[in-house]
Amino acid sequence: MSAYITREMVRQAAHEWPYENATGVLGRLVRTMKRSWKRRETANQLHTLSDRELRDIGIYRGDIPRVVRQLDDGAPI
Repeated sequence: MSAYITREMVRQAAHEWPYENATGVLGRLVRTMKRSWKRRETANQLHTLSDRELRDIGIYRGDIPRVVRQLDDGAPI
């Protein structure tokens, strides 16, 4: 085993959420927090795009909240 920490190891550790696989209230709370964080992150990234870039991918700025909800629900856009 290497004594060095690779970028991949750091990236994986940064995306791991403790208790994500837990059952009960704690597990649901962690999964809800993770889902909310992902929604906000996705919306923030979409808001940084220009109107032209958004049109290129087929959405308008006002549609960002709907698109993020649909992505999270797994529904087609």
